[in-house]
Amino acid sequence: MTLSTSINSMLLTFAPLVVTYQGLNLKKFNAYPGCFFGALAFLLTQIAKFIILAFMFPIFFPSEEFEETITAGKSSAFVVEHEILRAVVSTIDIIGLYMLFNSKRLIYIMGDIEIKIISVGLGWAFADLLTSNFLDIIFQGWSNEMKLEYLVQSLQANIDIFEIISLAGLAYTLTKKDESAKRSLIYALVLARYLFPVAVSYVKEEHIWGCDESEWCRESCFLGAKAAFAAVLHILSKQLQ
Repeated sequence: MTLSTSINSMLLTFAPLVVTYQGLNLKKFNAYPGCFFGALAFLLTQIAKFIILAFMFPIFFPSEEFEETITAGKSSAFVVEHEILRAVVSTIDIIGLYMLFNSKRLIYIMGDIEIKIISVGLGWAFADLLTSNFLDIIFQGWSNEMKLEYLVQSLQANIDIFEIISLAGLAYTLTKKDESAKRSLIYALVLARYLFPVAVSYVKEEHIWGCDESEWCRESCFLGAKAAFAAVLHILSKQLQ
């Protein structure tokens, strides 16, 4: 059971990346550079993000306040203020994607801009899932049962892939000088992309869904809300390109 738990979670998390790459036949368009530089841009952006958070957390949440939070028994709980700060800082992802599309690193990719957007999005998503989900999946192998949280984490990863490709599309639109009028809307969508999960998680933690006794109900509402937002983000991203 332990081995099958890890294998199932691994397939459910990473298989969509392979299916998308093979299904769109990206190899024919020489999409490797896009995937590679997308992953590299993610890693460099995360380093910048960690540095910014390391400076900003002590400013917004002094040690005295943090100690009070631990004393109150909330150290492992969902802290809205902390999550909002992380979400706001995470918006610099659009800068990393913008710099990549604005460089000459993708000129070797054949095909239209849609192929470049997808290849960059897949590379970024792979690096994201590898750094955030891979170790969790390995540790799941130590469990003797398939918990609901494993399934939710894997399904959420699939939604994140969809959102990241949409985010890459928004970053590409920012590089078009004749589309400057759309920038305010793009910035709002990027901010919403990171704040929306915080709002949904808060609703789930506070049991506002109306299904307090059912964990399946709460998680289904959580995934449904994320999937709906991802669909809206994708549609708007396509319209703005």
